[in-house]
Amino acid sequence: MALNMGVQVNYNTPYTPAEFYNPPNWQSKSFHGSGNEGLNHTKYSHVKRDLTAGEFYGILGDILKVQGIQNEQECMLKAVCQMAKYPLTHRHDDLIEEILHFIFTPSIHQSFAEEEYHLKNTYEEAEIIGRHH
Repeated sequence: MALNMGVQVNYNTPYTPAEFYNPPNWQSKSFHGSGNEGLNHTKYSHVKRDLTAGEFYGILGDILKVQGIQNEQECMLKAVCQMAKYPLTHRHDDLIEEILHFIFTPSIHQSFAEEEYHLKNTYEEAEIIGRHH
């Protein structure tokens, strides 16, 4: 006797990493009013982003530092430069490739906070240097 069972689940996933911006945020139920007079409903809103690019690059730097890399920002700038100089094939069907391209190509995302303009300029300059050298 043989038993064969197949289960398929479909998710509406982002096609590109840039589509992760402005995801829906289903907040917990909230109550308005006091006592029993309040209405129970769920609020739906959109969150612009959780981390800025500067915070994200800082976390990556901390991970590199824990791994024993001394100049973590220099290492990440070199990765940005090399990604620009030697881009991945960018076939649009490889999620890991898309994520790496998105992370190490700072000119394609708008996630630096206003106060991180110096970091934005530094990372975008590394990308420009990689494209032209």
